Amino acid sequence: MAVTPTQRSQQCTPRLGCHYQMHINEMLSKARQSHQLGQQSEALQLYEAVIDQNPLEYSAWCQGASVALEIGSPELCPLAVSWAKEAVRLKPMESFAHYVLGLAYQKAGMGNLAVKAYQQAVALEEDFYQAHVNLGVACNTMGEFEQAQLSLERAIALKPDHAVVHNNLGVTLRSRGQFKRAIECFDRALELKSDDWDAWVNRGFTHSECMNIDLAIRDYEHVLQIEPTHVPARFNLSLMQLLQGDFESGWLGYETRHRLHESETAQFEDVAAYTRQFEDLVSQIQLNSTEVEIKPVIEVVCEQGFGDVLQFCRYVPVLADMGFNVRLKAPAPLHSLLTSLRGLFALVLPEDASSPDTALSLPMMSLPKLLGTQLTNLPSSIPYLGADPQKVIFFQEHINRLLGPRSSDPVRRKLRIGLVWSGGFRAEMPQSWGLNARRNIPLHLLEPLGAIDAHFFTLQKGEPAQSELNTVITAGWRGPQLFDLSHLLVDFSDTAALMMQLDLIVSVDTACAHLAGALGKQVWILNRYDACWRWLKDREDSPWYPKAKLYRQTTPNDWAGVVKRVFTDLDAEVSSFKGTVTTFGSLAYPLANES
Repeated sequence: MAVTPTQRSQQCTPRLGCHYQMHINEMLSKARQSHQLGQQSEALQLYEAVIDQNPLEYSAWCQGASVALEIGSPELCPLAVSWAKEAVRLKPMESFAHYVLGLAYQKAGMGNLAVKAYQQAVALEEDFYQAHVNLGVACNTMGEFEQAQLSLERAIALKPDHAVVHNNLGVTLRSRGQFKRAIECFDRALELKSDDWDAWVNRGFTHSECMNIDLAIRDYEHVLQIEPTHVPARFNLSLMQLLQGDFESGWLGYETRHRLHESETAQFEDVAAYTRQFEDLVSQIQLNSTEVEIKPVIEVVCEQGFGDVLQFCRYVPVLADMGFNVRLKAPAPLHSLLTSLRGLFALVLPEDASSPDTALSLPMMSLPKLLGTQLTNLPSSIPYLGADPQKVIFFQEHINRLLGPRSSDPVRRKLRIGLVWSGGFRAEMPQSWGLNARRNIPLHLLEPLGAIDAHFFTLQKGEPAQSELNTVITAGWRGPQLFDLSHLLVDFSDTAALMMQLDLIVSVDTACAHLAGALGKQVWILNRYDACWRWLKDREDSPWYPKAKLYRQTTPNDWAGVVKRVFTDLDAEVSSFKGTVTTFGSLAYPLANES
């Protein structure tokens, strides 16, 4: 195995025998030849031999790092980084050395350092095409979309006929919400390379974000006609099918998520195997239904976000009723809440090993397919989650101290509304930042709700929502007074108990919306234009949550219109308590427009 510069300084004798008998120039020439012939391991050894004889040989460090990266072995990443850094140290004004260092950092998952290395490369060589391309890709990965756009546009100016760069620019523009320009980039990529399947899928995804569902399906189906096993196309097509209510086709295609890049459920790639095992277990239970038998243990593995778990844990009672003992693997913040699930046999952490008595492990989001879920038969027995009675009493007493006991006279009491405007932020997932930005409502846009005669409680926990709340209050918040009990919310069971003291939850599409629905609370869900498949297309209600009402943007980014509709309906709700209605247009201040 090749070694680092530090290790090199600690060695006194060469390791590669006959290579040391060669002249350095001869070894360099042979290393380059081996590299060109695809003999990377041989090339790396030769570059190492050159370094052994002459540690100041820049080209050996730099080209050796490149070869190590081409080999692609994860254990060679630290070596590639160290060799590239040594090349930069030897020739700090050499743009290619900084470029190779950027490649090494990028391969090692050090995105910030990769960006800096590429920036140095283009600073030294303004027309360094590949450095501009890689800088754009690295910035995209880091969520620095403005810089990514500038870099990719510069690369296209240098070489306008490379399809992959137009595709990458389209991805960047899509992340910035510039959907029309993004589609133009994908169109250009496909003009240059008609079999660029990534561009087809990316264009389809952008069409879906514009809610041009037929165009999205057309692009995905085109790919699948020629490449039937193309995983991203098949998975994205399944989302469109689910959105349209075609659950039979949608659930089937949704199983391809296990084969997506960096899938969290890759261990379930063999869908046919666990489907067959599940069907066999069901048959065995049915055959032995009249006998006293130990119930088979089925392990359900939670996946994706908290909201997905809260929505699909409804299948635990279904499995229990079928005759299974259900062991649920779930994240710790949900454990206290999930103990209220009927039919739960055991609750463990995701990292816990499977018990020896486990008959079968299943991914949670595959249960709808395995159980044949259609719009007409989905489990909608509400509530299927409950709040801890002691915690409910705790929050009741706390709110009574804030507002006084609730009057028995419904005309005099005020509506209590829980508010959620942000779905949170995951710093480790920059690929989700664009979606989060479209999903969340800037808090200042909710100021008109200050004219609603009701008590508002924030259900937000943590950052960035808390900082946003502090900022708008400091700037002179004209919205409703927000009672903040977030310091009392440790986990989801606390939030559930607080919700039980409220009359209505108004929330963006996040875990709190699913929690309210699962508790049987009245919940109004404020949705972006390209709403998630689970809310279906062109509906204001949800078959998943009978007490949910959906408010969807009618045009992209138009939260102002959503807030106006919510205001009107909230005022109607309040009027049933107070008997007064405040028209939206009579507010003392105008509705803020989203910039």
